[in-house]
Amino acid sequence: MRALYKHPDPKLRYLVRSHGAHRWAQRLCIGKDVAQCGIYRQAHHEKITVEDLSKEAQGLCQDMEKLGEGEPDWQAANEKLAEVVDALKTASEPAPGRLAPAEGLFALRELLKQTEKGSMDDERCSAFEMEEADVPGHMLRYLKADTTGSDPTPERWDLFCESFGDHSKQSRKGLTRLMKALHAVIETGEALPVWRHKKERGLKALIETLPLKLRHLPGSEEETCSALELHLPKSAQAALLVSVEPLVPVADINRYLFKVTPCTDPLYLSYCHRLVGCSIRDQDAEKTFEVEGFEILSQGLPIAVHVLRPPDGGDSQRMILANRNYVLDGPLKAASEVPNLQLKVALNQLQALTKDEDYVASLDRLQQKLTGSEGEAEENQNLIGSDAVAAAMSQKALEKVAQVAATFSSEEALAALAEEKSRYAQATGVTDAGEGTPAEQGVDPSMRVHMVMIAVSDE
Repeated sequence: MRALYKHPDPKLRYLVRSHGAHRWAQRLCIGKDVAQCGIYRQAHHEKITVEDLSKEAQGLCQDMEKLGEGEPDWQAANEKLAEVVDALKTASEPAPGRLAPAEGLFALRELLKQTEKGSMDDERCSAFEMEEADVPGHMLRYLKADTTGSDPTPERWDLFCESFGDHSKQSRKGLTRLMKALHAVIETGEALPVWRHKKERGLKALIETLPLKLRHLPGSEEETCSALELHLPKSAQAALLVSVEPLVPVADINRYLFKVTPCTDPLYLSYCHRLVGCSIRDQDAEKTFEVEGFEILSQGLPIAVHVLRPPDGGDSQRMILANRNYVLDGPLKAASEVPNLQLKVALNQLQALTKDEDYVASLDRLQQKLTGSEGEAEENQNLIGSDAVAAAMSQKALEKVAQVAATFSSEEALAALAEEKSRYAQATGVTDAGEGTPAEQGVDPSMRVHMVMIAVSDE
């Protein structure tokens, strides 16, 4: 490849650049896995050491930098590809001199044919150029003119099938070439050998779980550690280890994170309180629910959950609405319609940033502060968090609640505090005597994200 690039013929130099050689060489300089660098096609790469490849890659990068050449501008260098992309992007905006969508699809089919059979003098299209031009993305957006649906538009699907389908011998060959080209686009990013460590397992390797480490990040600059970290055992605080399957969708991991990540964002917590008393429409279940209440789980991880009830009766159920595909079935409450909203949000933040065993003591300290008996609470300060970082975060949250409570009358603040203590005691099953049975079930942070052949509800 380096020898081709040093050739004086500009067509050969562009050929090297058009296949993403510069990016591949950069990846190879810093990576040790050749297969993950893209475009590498050497069948007997075990005969070439990674060190030798890395050395050649560094030399190629230096050669390109000397000539001031990096990745090529596909729009300027490949006019036919630019016309195809323009036809797909502006399918709803026809203009003189611009290819119609059908012509663009036929032009793409011809371009793929020339790439496979043509010579260097013919118009061609490499997988790297298709990636840079986002041909797969433009194709999908063209087929799905209605972004709210999951199916392609019938008229446009017919045009696509006429170019890449069973209509003719050329269209069938075009579909084969298109599939090869799309696979090649994927390979420009990676070539993952799923059987690498367990070749004898075959396809079973696709359903065997892999450990995935999730590192916690603070929710804001003021937080010295994440809210989730405070509620995990010491062994899991560095990184949360979960089991996932190789083909698990990222959306499943996102849903899992919603289940195990406490929320301290004041805007979202305020929105959650304003939902109480409203109606929502679950678009997946195609059901309407009345939002009866909102609370933070008091056992295990402090996750934000809503209590919902069908309007025609039935049992109430708790849901993590952040994990649901829902819309409001009516207006949202105004912030002024929720009593003591700011104080409720501050208490939610305090619970999320305080360890379970210290939350009741924090509420007691807050009550003493509001009633003017702070002197009696001095001896209880050592109960607020065994860890210095956790204690500092809890103390900041406690001070914020006190500041918010100062904007209310003492009667309103004490009433809201008593309501929170009663809710927490009922949820945990802890009475003044310290005995009882928990009414909630906590969320296990080490649960599997995805499991084959086992159906688990989102909640």
